[in-house]
Amino acid sequence: MRGSLHSFNRSVNRSKIFALLVLSTIISFVLVYNSIDITDTVSVIIEKSQNITKLEPETPKEEKPKQEEQPKEPKEPIESVEITVRVKPEPQNVITKPKELYNTVFQLIRDADPKVAPFNRYKSGARIPNVGFNDNSKIQFSKEYLSEFLQLNETELEKMKESHSSIVPKFENITTKDIYKGDGIVFVGGGRFNWMALMSVKSLRNIGSELPVEVMIPNQADYEADLCENVLPSLNAKCLYLPEILGNETYSMLKFGGYQYKSLALLVSSFKNVLLLDADNLAAYVPDVIFRNEPFKSKGMIVWPDFWKRSTSPDFYNITGIEVSSDERVLPGFTENDKKYFPLHHMKGSLLDPTSESGQFILNKETHLHDMFLALYYNSYGPKYYYPLLSQGVVGEGDKETFLAASVALQNTYFQVRRSVHAVGRFKKDGHFVGVAMGQFDPIQDHLNSIAKTEEEKKGPRMLFVHSNFPKLHPVQLREQRKLFEGEERVRMFGPMKGLVGYDFELFQFRNMEHLLCDLRIELDTFKKENRTTMCQEIHQHVDFLVKHP
Repeated sequence: MRGSLHSFNRSVNRSKIFALLVLSTIISFVLVYNSIDITDTVSVIIEKSQNITKLEPETPKEEKPKQEEQPKEPKEPIESVEITVRVKPEPQNVITKPKELYNTVFQLIRDADPKVAPFNRYKSGARIPNVGFNDNSKIQFSKEYLSEFLQLNETELEKMKESHSSIVPKFENITTKDIYKGDGIVFVGGGRFNWMALMSVKSLRNIGSELPVEVMIPNQADYEADLCENVLPSLNAKCLYLPEILGNETYSMLKFGGYQYKSLALLVSSFKNVLLLDADNLAAYVPDVIFRNEPFKSKGMIVWPDFWKRSTSPDFYNITGIEVSSDERVLPGFTENDKKYFPLHHMKGSLLDPTSESGQFILNKETHLHDMFLALYYNSYGPKYYYPLLSQGVVGEGDKETFLAASVALQNTYFQVRRSVHAVGRFKKDGHFVGVAMGQFDPIQDHLNSIAKTEEEKKGPRMLFVHSNFPKLHPVQLREQRKLFEGEERVRMFGPMKGLVGYDFELFQFRNMEHLLCDLRIELDTFKKENRTTMCQEIHQHVDFLVKHP
Protein backbone atom coordinates (compact mmCIF):
# COMPACT_ATOMS: atom_id res chain seq x y z
CA MET A 1 0.00 0.00 0.00
CA ARG A 2 1.11 3.47 -0.68
CA GLY A 3 0.70 6.39 1.69
CA SER A 4 -1.12 9.55 0.80
CA LEU A 5 1.25 12.42 0.06
CA HIS A 6 0.93 15.46 2.34
CA SER A 7 1.33 18.92 0.78
CA PHE A 8 2.88 21.78 2.74
CA ASN A 9 1.70 25.37 2.51
CA ARG A 10 4.32 27.24 0.48
CA SER A 11 4.09 30.24 2.74
CA VAL A 12 5.44 28.30 5.73
CA ASN A 13 9.02 29.18 6.57
CA ARG A 14 11.41 26.43 5.36
CA SER A 15 13.40 26.44 8.56
CA LYS A 16 10.27 25.66 10.57
CA ILE A 17 9.48 22.79 8.24
CA PHE A 18 12.99 21.38 8.66
CA ALA A 19 12.70 21.62 12.46
CA LEU A 20 9.36 19.83 12.41
CA LEU A 21 10.77 17.05 10.24
CA VAL A 22 13.73 16.54 12.58
CA LEU A 23 11.43 16.45 15.61
CA SER A 24 9.10 13.98 13.85
CA THR A 25 12.01 11.69 13.00
CA ILE A 26 13.23 11.68 16.63
CA ILE A 27 9.74 10.90 17.94
CA SER A 28 9.25 8.09 15.38
CA PHE A 29 12.59 6.54 16.36
CA VAL A 30 11.71 6.62 20.07
CA LEU A 31 8.28 5.11 19.47
CA VAL A 32 9.62 2.30 17.31
CA TYR A 33 12.52 1.61 19.69
CA ASN A 34 10.19 1.41 22.69
CA SER A 35 7.57 -0.73 20.92
CA ILE A 36 9.90 -3.69 20.27
CA ASP A 37 11.18 -5.85 23.07
CA ILE A 38 14.34 -7.39 21.61
CA THR A 39 13.96 -10.47 23.79
CA ASP A 40 10.49 -11.00 22.33
CA THR A 41 11.87 -11.59 18.86
CA VAL A 42 14.08 -14.53 19.85
CA SER A 43 12.28 -17.88 19.53
CA VAL A 44 13.51 -20.74 21.69
CA ILE A 45 12.38 -24.34 21.49
CA ILE A 46 11.42 -25.32 25.05
CA GLU A 47 9.71 -28.16 26.80
CA LYS A 48 6.64 -27.39 28.89
CA SER A 49 5.57 -30.87 29.99
CA GLN A 50 6.47 -34.53 29.70
CA ASN A 51 4.22 -34.77 26.66
CA ILE A 52 6.35 -32.32 24.65
CA THR A 53 9.18 -33.60 22.46
CA LYS A 54 12.37 -31.51 22.59
CA LEU A 55 13.71 -30.44 19.24
CA GLU A 56 16.31 -27.71 18.99
CA PRO A 57 16.17 -25.73 15.73
CA GLU A 58 19.33 -25.73 13.69
CA THR A 59 21.08 -22.45 12.92
CA PRO A 60 19.82 -20.96 9.65
CA LYS A 61 22.35 -21.02 6.84
CA GLU A 62 23.51 -17.78 5.32
CA GLU A 63 23.17 -19.01 1.75
CA LYS A 64 19.76 -19.60 0.19
CA PRO A 65 18.96 -23.13 -1.04
CA LYS A 66 19.92 -23.37 -4.70
CA GLN A 67 16.69 -24.97 -5.86
CA GLU A 68 14.22 -23.06 -3.70
CA GLU A 69 11.91 -20.86 -5.76
CA GLN A 70 11.75 -17.45 -4.16
CA PRO A 71 8.53 -15.46 -4.39
CA LYS A 72 8.50 -12.50 -6.71
CA GLU A 73 8.81 -9.20 -4.93
CA PRO A 74 6.37 -6.40 -5.73
CA LYS A 75 7.69 -4.26 -8.56
CA GLU A 76 7.65 -1.22 -6.27
CA PRO A 77 7.44 -1.05 -2.47
CA ILE A 78 3.94 -0.93 -1.09
CA GLU A 79 3.63 1.75 1.54
CA SER A 80 0.96 2.28 4.15
CA VAL A 81 -2.24 4.03 3.16
CA GLU A 82 -3.84 6.70 5.30
CA ILE A 83 -7.25 5.69 6.61
CA THR A 84 -9.70 8.32 7.79
CA VAL A 85 -11.36 6.63 10.75
CA ARG A 86 -15.06 7.38 10.86
CA VAL A 87 -16.35 8.93 14.10
CA LYS A 88 -19.20 6.81 15.44
CA PRO A 89 -21.75 7.53 18.17
CA GLU A 90 -21.21 5.85 21.53
CA PRO A 91 -22.92 2.43 21.69
CA GLN A 92 -25.93 2.35 23.99
CA ASN A 93 -26.53 -1.40 24.23
CA VAL A 94 -23.96 -2.74 26.73
CA ILE A 95 -23.99 -6.55 26.77
CA THR A 96 -22.26 -8.45 29.58
CA LYS A 97 -23.33 -12.06 28.95
CA PRO A 98 -21.91 -14.09 26.04
CA LYS A 99 -25.12 -15.93 25.12
CA GLU A 100 -27.06 -12.66 25.09
CA LEU A 101 -24.47 -11.21 22.72
CA TYR A 102 -24.61 -14.18 20.36
CA ASN A 103 -28.39 -14.22 20.31
CA THR A 104 -28.57 -10.46 19.71
CA VAL A 105 -26.09 -10.53 16.83
CA PHE A 106 -27.66 -13.51 15.09
CA GLN A 107 -31.15 -12.10 15.47
CA LEU A 108 -30.00 -8.87 13.79
CA ILE A 109 -28.39 -10.86 10.99
CA ARG A 110 -31.49 -12.97 10.47
CA ASP A 111 -33.73 -9.88 10.42
CA ALA A 112 -31.48 -8.28 7.79
CA ASP A 113 -31.98 -11.06 5.23
CA PRO A 114 -32.03 -9.31 1.81
CA LYS A 115 -34.45 -11.99 0.54
CA VAL A 116 -33.25 -12.03 -3.04
CA ALA A 117 -32.20 -14.99 -5.17
CA PRO A 118 -28.57 -16.17 -4.92
CA PHE A 119 -26.15 -14.24 -7.13
CA ASN A 120 -25.12 -16.52 -9.97
CA ARG A 121 -26.00 -14.49 -13.05
CA TYR A 122 -22.98 -13.63 -15.17
CA LYS A 123 -22.91 -11.56 -18.34
CA SER A 124 -21.45 -14.44 -20.33
CA GLY A 125 -19.94 -17.85 -19.78
CA ALA A 126 -16.52 -16.23 -19.40
CA ARG A 127 -15.00 -15.82 -15.94
CA ILE A 128 -12.27 -13.60 -14.58
CA PRO A 129 -8.88 -15.30 -15.05
CA ASN A 130 -6.72 -16.00 -12.01
CA VAL A 131 -3.93 -13.45 -12.41
CA GLY A 132 -1.07 -13.34 -9.92
CA PHE A 133 -0.50 -10.09 -8.04
CA ASN A 134 2.96 -9.65 -9.56
CA ASP A 135 2.10 -10.90 -13.04
CA ASN A 136 2.46 -8.38 -15.86
CA SER A 137 -0.86 -9.33 -17.40
CA LYS A 138 -2.24 -7.24 -20.23
CA ILE A 139 -5.64 -7.48 -18.55
CA GLN A 140 -6.30 -4.44 -16.37
CA PHE A 141 -8.71 -5.15 -13.53
CA SER A 142 -10.36 -1.76 -13.94
CA LYS A 143 -13.81 -0.84 -12.71
CA GLU A 144 -15.11 -1.20 -16.26
CA TYR A 145 -13.54 -4.64 -16.70
CA LEU A 146 -14.73 -5.99 -13.32
CA SER A 147 -18.28 -4.83 -14.11
CA GLU A 148 -18.46 -7.25 -17.04
CA PHE A 149 -19.00 -10.41 -14.98
CA LEU A 150 -21.45 -10.82 -12.06
CA GLN A 151 -24.70 -9.01 -12.90
CA LEU A 152 -27.23 -7.60 -10.42
CA ASN A 153 -30.49 -5.90 -11.32
CA GLU A 154 -31.83 -2.75 -9.66
CA THR A 155 -34.13 -4.65 -7.28
CA GLU A 156 -31.27 -6.82 -6.06
CA LEU A 157 -29.02 -3.81 -5.57
CA GLU A 158 -31.65 -1.92 -3.59
CA LYS A 159 -32.47 -4.91 -1.37
CA MET A 160 -28.78 -5.46 -0.63
CA LYS A 161 -28.22 -1.76 0.11
CA GLU A 162 -31.21 -1.71 2.42
CA SER A 163 -29.99 -4.77 4.31
CA HIS A 164 -26.44 -3.45 4.70
CA SER A 165 -27.36 0.12 5.63
CA SER A 166 -29.87 -1.07 8.23
CA ILE A 167 -27.62 -3.54 10.04
CA VAL A 168 -24.47 -1.40 10.37
CA PRO A 169 -25.91 1.16 12.85
CA LYS A 170 -27.50 -1.68 14.84
CA PHE A 171 -24.13 -3.39 15.15
CA GLU A 172 -22.50 -0.09 16.08
CA ASN A 173 -24.99 0.40 18.90
CA ILE A 174 -23.62 -2.71 20.65
CA THR A 175 -20.67 -2.84 23.02
CA THR A 176 -19.53 -5.53 25.42
CA LYS A 177 -18.23 -5.65 28.97
CA ASP A 178 -16.27 -8.51 30.56
CA ILE A 179 -16.98 -10.94 27.69
CA TYR A 180 -13.60 -10.87 25.94
CA LYS A 181 -10.31 -10.88 27.87
CA GLY A 182 -6.62 -11.47 27.22
CA ASP A 183 -4.73 -12.81 24.21
CA GLY A 184 -5.11 -16.21 22.60
CA ILE A 185 -5.43 -18.41 19.54
CA VAL A 186 -8.56 -20.02 18.13
CA PHE A 187 -8.93 -22.89 15.63
CA VAL A 188 -11.94 -24.48 13.96
CA GLY A 189 -11.94 -28.24 14.56
CA GLY A 190 -14.30 -31.02 13.52
CA GLY A 191 -13.68 -34.32 11.73
CA ARG A 192 -10.12 -34.60 10.37
CA PHE A 193 -9.53 -30.98 11.46
CA ASN A 194 -9.47 -32.18 15.09
CA TRP A 195 -6.21 -33.96 14.24
CA MET A 196 -4.79 -31.02 12.35
CA ALA A 197 -5.64 -28.61 15.17
CA LEU A 198 -3.90 -30.95 17.62
CA MET A 199 -0.80 -30.98 15.41
CA SER A 200 -0.85 -27.18 15.27
CA VAL A 201 -1.22 -26.86 19.04
CA LYS A 202 1.61 -29.35 19.59
CA SER A 203 3.82 -27.32 17.26
CA LEU A 204 2.97 -24.10 19.11
CA ARG A 205 3.96 -25.60 22.44
CA ASN A 206 7.20 -27.06 21.08
CA ILE A 207 8.37 -23.71 19.71
CA GLY A 208 7.62 -22.04 23.05
CA SER A 209 4.26 -20.31 22.58
CA GLU A 210 2.43 -19.75 25.87
CA LEU A 211 -0.80 -18.35 24.45
CA PRO A 212 -3.93 -20.20 25.54
CA VAL A 213 -5.73 -21.99 22.72
CA GLU A 214 -9.39 -22.69 21.99
CA VAL A 215 -10.63 -25.18 19.38
CA MET A 216 -14.22 -24.66 18.23
CA ILE A 217 -16.13 -27.92 17.73
CA PRO A 218 -19.08 -27.20 15.39
CA ASN A 219 -21.49 -30.01 16.29
CA GLN A 220 -22.08 -33.15 18.33
CA ALA A 221 -20.69 -35.50 15.68
CA ASP A 222 -17.34 -33.66 15.81
CA TYR A 223 -16.93 -33.81 19.60
CA GLU A 224 -14.25 -36.24 20.80
CA ALA A 225 -14.25 -36.68 24.57
CA ASP A 226 -10.62 -37.74 25.10
CA LEU A 227 -9.33 -34.93 22.90
CA CYS A 228 -11.42 -32.27 24.60
CA GLU A 229 -11.24 -33.50 28.18
CA ASN A 230 -7.67 -34.79 28.40
CA VAL A 231 -5.35 -34.22 25.44
CA LEU A 232 -5.95 -30.54 24.69
CA PRO A 233 -6.08 -29.43 28.36
CA SER A 234 -2.61 -30.98 28.85
CA LEU A 235 -1.41 -28.49 26.21
CA ASN A 236 -3.17 -25.44 27.72
CA ALA A 237 -5.95 -25.71 25.16
CA LYS A 238 -9.65 -26.42 25.35
CA CYS A 239 -12.64 -27.19 23.18
CA LEU A 240 -15.48 -24.75 22.55
CA TYR A 241 -18.49 -26.99 21.92
CA LEU A 242 -20.62 -24.74 19.75
CA PRO A 243 -24.14 -25.99 20.66
CA GLU A 244 -23.30 -25.47 24.34
CA ILE A 245 -21.57 -22.12 23.82
CA LEU A 246 -24.39 -20.59 21.77
CA GLY A 247 -27.37 -22.17 23.48
CA ASN A 248 -30.22 -23.95 21.71
CA GLU A 249 -32.08 -20.82 20.58
CA THR A 250 -29.11 -19.25 18.80
CA TYR A 251 -27.69 -22.55 17.54
CA SER A 252 -31.02 -23.30 15.85
CA MET A 253 -30.61 -20.11 13.76
CA LEU A 254 -27.35 -21.34 12.23
CA LYS A 255 -27.07 -22.54 8.67
CA PHE A 256 -23.30 -22.58 8.60
CA GLY A 257 -20.65 -24.80 7.07
CA GLY A 258 -17.10 -24.82 5.75
CA TYR A 259 -15.44 -21.41 5.55
CA GLN A 260 -18.29 -19.72 7.41
CA TYR A 261 -17.28 -21.28 10.71
CA LYS A 262 -14.14 -19.16 10.97
CA SER A 263 -16.04 -15.90 11.49
CA LEU A 264 -18.14 -17.70 14.08
CA ALA A 265 -15.01 -18.94 15.89
CA LEU A 266 -13.90 -15.31 16.24
CA LEU A 267 -17.22 -14.40 17.84
CA VAL A 268 -17.32 -17.24 20.41
CA SER A 269 -13.63 -17.30 21.36
CA SER A 270 -13.10 -15.76 24.79
CA PHE A 271 -10.05 -13.67 23.84
CA LYS A 272 -10.03 -9.91 23.37
CA ASN A 273 -6.98 -10.11 21.12
CA VAL A 274 -7.25 -13.22 18.99
CA LEU A 275 -5.16 -15.00 16.37
CA LEU A 276 -7.41 -17.09 14.14
CA LEU A 277 -5.47 -19.98 12.60
CA ASP A 278 -6.64 -22.61 10.16
CA ALA A 279 -6.21 -26.06 11.68
CA ASP A 280 -3.63 -26.93 9.01
CA ASN A 281 -1.57 -23.79 9.64
CA LEU A 282 1.66 -24.35 11.56
CA ALA A 283 3.59 -21.60 13.33
CA ALA A 284 7.32 -21.67 12.56
CA TYR A 285 8.13 -19.24 15.38
CA VAL A 286 6.44 -17.95 18.52
CA PRO A 287 3.56 -15.67 17.45
CA ASP A 288 2.84 -14.36 20.97
CA VAL A 289 4.89 -11.18 20.49
CA ILE A 290 2.62 -9.90 17.71
CA PHE A 291 0.05 -8.71 20.24
CA ARG A 292 2.59 -6.58 22.12
CA ASN A 293 4.13 -4.76 19.18
CA GLU A 294 3.39 -2.65 16.15
CA PRO A 295 1.59 -2.81 13.82
CA PHE A 296 -1.06 -4.62 15.88
CA LYS A 297 -0.98 -2.15 18.78
CA SER A 298 -2.12 0.77 16.63
CA LYS A 299 -3.98 -1.00 13.80
CA GLY A 300 -5.95 -3.67 15.69
CA MET A 301 -6.29 -5.91 12.62
CA ILE A 302 -3.71 -7.73 10.51
CA VAL A 303 -4.39 -9.51 7.22
CA TRP A 304 -1.97 -11.49 5.05
CA PRO A 305 -1.77 -11.60 1.23
CA ASP A 306 -2.81 -14.32 -1.20
CA PHE A 307 -1.25 -14.85 -4.63
CA TRP A 308 -3.90 -13.13 -6.73
CA LYS A 309 -5.10 -9.78 -8.01
CA ARG A 310 -8.38 -8.74 -6.46
CA SER A 311 -11.55 -9.28 -8.49
CA THR A 312 -14.21 -7.71 -6.24
CA SER A 313 -17.29 -6.52 -8.10
CA PRO A 314 -17.87 -2.74 -8.22
CA ASP A 315 -21.39 -3.54 -7.02
CA PHE A 316 -19.94 -4.45 -3.62
CA TYR A 317 -18.85 -0.83 -3.15
CA ASN A 318 -22.23 0.37 -4.36
CA ILE A 319 -24.04 -1.86 -1.84
CA THR A 320 -21.83 -1.02 1.13
CA GLY A 321 -21.52 2.70 0.46
CA ILE A 322 -17.72 2.54 0.28
CA GLU A 323 -16.40 5.54 -1.64
CA VAL A 324 -13.63 4.56 -4.04
CA SER A 325 -11.65 7.38 -5.63
CA SER A 326 -11.79 7.57 -9.41
CA ASP A 327 -8.49 9.44 -9.74
CA GLU A 328 -6.36 9.00 -6.59
CA ARG A 329 -4.19 5.95 -7.02
CA VAL A 330 -2.36 4.55 -3.97
CA LEU A 331 -0.66 1.48 -5.48
CA PRO A 332 1.99 1.78 -8.19
CA GLY A 333 1.29 1.05 -11.84
CA PHE A 334 3.31 0.70 -15.00
CA THR A 335 1.56 1.28 -18.32
CA GLU A 336 -1.84 2.81 -17.77
CA ASN A 337 -2.14 6.47 -18.75
CA ASP A 338 -5.91 6.72 -19.03
CA LYS A 339 -7.53 6.79 -15.57
CA LYS A 340 -10.41 4.62 -16.71
CA TYR A 341 -7.89 1.77 -17.08
CA PHE A 342 -6.46 2.15 -13.58
CA PRO A 343 -6.97 -1.10 -11.62
CA LEU A 344 -9.96 -0.60 -9.32
CA HIS A 345 -8.09 -2.10 -6.39
CA HIS A 346 -5.20 0.32 -6.72
CA MET A 347 -7.51 3.22 -5.92
CA LYS A 348 -7.93 4.99 -2.59
CA GLY A 349 -10.89 3.66 -0.62
CA SER A 350 -10.93 0.21 -2.21
CA LEU A 351 -9.92 -3.18 -0.83
CA LEU A 352 -6.35 -2.94 -2.04
CA ASP A 353 -4.52 -5.59 -4.03
CA PRO A 354 -3.60 -8.37 -3.54
CA THR A 355 -6.38 -10.66 -2.33
CA SER A 356 -6.30 -11.84 1.29
CA GLU A 357 -5.41 -15.28 2.66
CA SER A 358 -7.30 -16.05 5.85
CA GLY A 359 -5.28 -19.04 7.05
CA GLN A 360 -4.12 -16.57 9.70
CA PHE A 361 -5.88 -13.42 10.86
CA ILE A 362 -5.47 -11.20 13.93
CA LEU A 363 -8.12 -9.00 15.54
CA ASN A 364 -8.56 -6.72 18.54
CA LYS A 365 -12.21 -7.13 19.52
CA GLU A 366 -12.20 -3.99 21.62
CA THR A 367 -11.31 -1.69 18.73
CA HIS A 368 -12.79 -3.86 15.95
CA LEU A 369 -15.88 -5.37 17.58
CA HIS A 370 -18.22 -4.09 14.89
CA ASP A 371 -15.87 -5.26 12.14
CA MET A 372 -16.20 -8.75 13.61
CA PHE A 373 -20.00 -8.51 13.59
CA LEU A 374 -20.07 -7.23 10.02
CA ALA A 375 -17.70 -9.97 8.83
CA LEU A 376 -20.05 -12.49 10.44
CA TYR A 377 -22.95 -10.91 8.52
CA TYR A 378 -20.96 -11.16 5.26
CA ASN A 379 -20.24 -14.82 5.98
CA SER A 380 -23.81 -15.60 7.03
CA TYR A 381 -24.92 -14.47 3.58
CA GLY A 382 -21.60 -15.40 1.98
CA PRO A 383 -22.45 -18.33 -0.31
CA LYS A 384 -25.58 -16.60 -1.62
CA TYR A 385 -24.36 -13.02 -1.96
CA TYR A 386 -21.08 -11.79 -0.53
CA TYR A 387 -18.65 -14.48 -1.70
CA PRO A 388 -19.67 -13.91 -5.36
CA LEU A 389 -19.57 -10.13 -4.85
CA LEU A 390 -16.11 -10.18 -3.29
CA SER A 391 -14.47 -12.68 -5.63
CA GLN A 392 -16.70 -13.22 -8.69
CA GLY A 393 -15.87 -16.90 -8.86
CA VAL A 394 -12.07 -16.78 -8.91
CA VAL A 395 -9.89 -19.28 -7.09
CA GLY A 396 -10.30 -19.35 -3.31
CA GLU A 397 -13.74 -17.72 -3.20
CA GLY A 398 -14.96 -17.85 0.40
CA ASP A 399 -14.52 -16.12 3.73
CA LYS A 400 -11.04 -14.79 3.04
CA GLU A 401 -12.03 -11.31 1.84
CA THR A 402 -14.80 -10.71 4.39
CA PHE A 403 -12.60 -9.55 7.28
CA LEU A 404 -10.78 -6.81 5.38
CA ALA A 405 -14.04 -5.89 3.61
CA ALA A 406 -15.73 -5.28 6.96
CA SER A 407 -12.93 -3.01 8.16
CA VAL A 408 -12.92 -1.01 4.92
CA ALA A 409 -16.72 -0.68 5.01
CA LEU A 410 -16.56 0.68 8.58
CA GLN A 411 -13.52 2.87 7.83
CA ASN A 412 -11.50 1.25 10.57
CA THR A 413 -7.74 0.68 10.77
CA TYR A 414 -5.93 -2.41 9.52
CA PHE A 415 -2.50 -3.58 8.41
CA GLN A 416 -1.89 -5.55 5.22
CA VAL A 417 1.36 -7.50 5.35
CA ARG A 418 3.42 -6.31 2.39
CA ARG A 419 5.76 -9.29 1.95
CA SER A 420 4.40 -11.55 -0.75
CA VAL A 421 3.12 -15.00 0.18
CA HIS A 422 5.76 -17.64 -0.53
CA ALA A 423 5.02 -20.88 -2.39
CA VAL A 424 6.57 -23.64 -0.26
CA GLY A 425 7.37 -26.92 -1.98
CA ARG A 426 9.91 -28.88 -3.99
CA PHE A 427 11.10 -29.32 -7.55
CA LYS A 428 10.59 -32.67 -9.24
CA LYS A 429 13.34 -34.19 -11.35
CA ASP A 430 11.67 -32.87 -14.50
CA GLY A 431 11.86 -29.32 -13.11
CA HIS A 432 8.15 -29.09 -12.27
CA PHE A 433 7.46 -27.28 -8.99
CA VAL A 434 5.13 -29.04 -6.55
CA GLY A 435 3.63 -26.58 -4.06
CA VAL A 436 2.53 -27.93 -0.68
CA ALA A 437 2.09 -24.89 1.55
CA MET A 438 1.84 -21.11 1.75
CA GLY A 439 4.53 -19.31 3.71
CA GLN A 440 3.43 -16.10 5.45
CA PHE A 441 5.74 -13.60 7.09
CA ASP A 442 6.29 -11.78 10.38
CA PRO A 443 4.18 -8.59 10.48
CA ILE A 444 6.48 -6.94 13.05
CA GLN A 445 9.52 -7.11 10.80
CA ASP A 446 7.37 -6.32 7.78
CA HIS A 447 6.15 -3.15 9.51
CA LEU A 448 9.68 -2.12 10.53
CA ASN A 449 10.82 -2.57 6.93
CA SER A 450 7.98 -0.34 5.76
CA ILE A 451 9.18 2.56 7.93
CA ALA A 452 12.92 1.98 7.45
CA LYS A 453 14.73 4.99 5.99
CA THR A 454 17.42 3.00 4.19
CA GLU A 455 17.80 -0.45 2.65
CA GLU A 456 20.48 -1.22 5.24
CA GLU A 457 17.90 -0.94 8.02
CA LYS A 458 15.67 -3.60 6.48
CA LYS A 459 15.89 -7.26 7.40
CA GLY A 460 13.79 -10.32 6.73
CA PRO A 461 10.99 -10.61 7.40
CA ARG A 462 11.22 -14.21 8.55
CA MET A 463 8.60 -16.78 7.67
CA LEU A 464 6.19 -17.04 10.60
CA PHE A 465 3.38 -19.35 9.41
CA VAL A 466 3.41 -22.39 7.13
CA HIS A 467 -0.13 -23.02 5.91
CA SER A 468 0.19 -26.67 4.91
CA ASN A 469 -3.07 -26.84 3.01
CA PHE A 470 -2.27 -29.13 0.06
CA PRO A 471 -1.59 -31.79 1.05
CA LYS A 472 -2.49 -31.63 4.71
CA LEU A 473 -0.28 -33.32 7.32
CA HIS A 474 -2.60 -36.28 7.69
CA PRO A 475 -0.59 -39.53 7.56
CA VAL A 476 -3.33 -41.56 5.88
CA GLN A 477 -3.90 -38.99 3.13
CA LEU A 478 -0.16 -38.61 2.60
CA ARG A 479 0.11 -42.37 2.09
CA GLU A 480 -2.92 -42.67 -0.17
CA GLN A 481 -1.83 -39.74 -2.35
CA ARG A 482 1.84 -40.81 -2.29
CA LYS A 483 2.90 -37.27 -1.46
CA LEU A 484 6.12 -38.45 0.19
CA PHE A 485 7.35 -40.19 -2.94
CA GLU A 486 8.39 -39.36 -6.48
CA GLY A 487 8.01 -42.65 -8.27
CA GLU A 488 9.57 -45.15 -5.86
CA GLU A 489 11.93 -42.62 -4.31
CA ARG A 490 11.09 -40.98 -0.99
CA VAL A 491 11.31 -37.17 -0.98
CA ARG A 492 11.06 -34.17 1.33
CA MET A 493 7.60 -32.78 0.64
CA PHE A 494 8.42 -29.26 1.95
CA GLY A 495 11.65 -28.97 0.01
CA PRO A 496 14.66 -27.09 1.45
CA MET A 497 12.95 -25.29 4.34
CA LYS A 498 15.99 -24.79 6.56
CA GLY A 499 17.03 -21.68 4.70
CA LEU A 500 13.54 -20.23 5.16
CA VAL A 501 12.76 -20.94 8.84
CA GLY A 502 16.17 -21.78 10.33
CA TYR A 503 15.56 -25.41 11.29
CA ASP A 504 14.37 -28.69 9.78
CA PHE A 505 10.67 -27.87 9.70
CA GLU A 506 9.56 -31.14 8.10
CA LEU A 507 11.48 -33.30 10.58
CA PHE A 508 10.08 -31.17 13.40
CA GLN A 509 6.49 -31.81 12.27
CA PHE A 510 6.90 -35.53 11.58
CA ARG A 511 8.48 -36.05 15.00
CA ASN A 512 5.44 -34.34 16.49
CA MET A 513 3.23 -36.67 14.47
CA GLU A 514 5.27 -39.67 15.63
CA HIS A 515 5.06 -38.61 19.27
CA LEU A 516 1.29 -38.02 19.26
CA LEU A 517 0.24 -41.09 17.28
CA CYS A 518 2.94 -43.64 18.01
CA ASP A 519 4.39 -42.77 21.44
CA LEU A 520 1.26 -41.44 23.15
CA ARG A 521 -1.06 -43.43 20.84
CA ILE A 522 -3.76 -40.76 21.00
CA GLU A 523 -7.07 -42.04 19.64
CA LEU A 524 -8.98 -39.87 17.18
CA ASP A 525 -12.00 -40.64 15.03
CA THR A 526 -10.16 -39.81 11.80
CA PHE A 527 -7.83 -42.79 12.43
CA LYS A 528 -10.46 -45.15 13.83
CA LYS A 529 -10.35 -47.53 10.85
CA GLU A 530 -6.58 -47.44 10.41
CA ASN A 531 -4.04 -50.05 11.46
CA ARG A 532 -1.98 -48.12 14.00
CA THR A 533 1.07 -50.36 13.62
CA THR A 534 1.18 -49.91 9.84
CA MET A 535 0.56 -46.16 10.12
CA CYS A 536 3.38 -45.74 12.64
CA GLN A 537 5.78 -47.82 10.57
CA GLU A 538 5.27 -45.38 7.71
CA ILE A 539 5.80 -42.39 10.00
CA HIS A 540 8.99 -43.94 11.46
CA GLN A 541 10.32 -44.59 7.96
CA HIS A 542 9.84 -40.98 6.92
CA VAL A 543 11.44 -39.68 10.12
CA ASP A 544 14.45 -41.94 9.51
CA PHE A 545 14.67 -40.68 5.92
CA LEU A 546 14.58 -37.04 7.03
CA VAL A 547 17.32 -37.63 9.61
CA LYS A 548 19.55 -39.31 7.00
CA HIS A 549 18.83 -36.69 4.32
CA PRO A 550 19.04 -33.30 6.06
